[in-house]
Amino acid sequence: MVTALALSACGGTESPAGTPTPTQSAAPEPSESPSPSATAEAEAADEPLAWQEGRPPKLKQIIDEDTAAANCEGLQAAFDNWEGADDPTNTSSDLLTYIDAGMQEAGCY
Repeated sequence: MVTALALSACGGTESPAGTPTPTQSAAPEPSESPSPSATAEAEAADEPLAWQEGRPPKLKQIIDEDTAAANCEGLQAAFDNWEGADDPTNTSSDLLTYIDAGMQEAGCY
């Protein structure tokens, strides 16, 4: 009886044969870190990314869709297009970093 009380207090149970058996943990399994696009999407929900100012409104959506579809050619074309673009806001490096992260996530290299 004392064993059963002690096991109850620790979260265990007693089997019919009197052998203690642990209960399953209710703790969640550790999850993977969010992907760059998931993190970027969460940030974009709060406020636009700095590189989005002065660029087509759907640019981020297109990059995210190409990343999800592993469209390496589309991502490379976007990178090449914006790499040579005139950038009065000086945020091209942020945009190129975002596209590059998408290419890595998509398994392009």
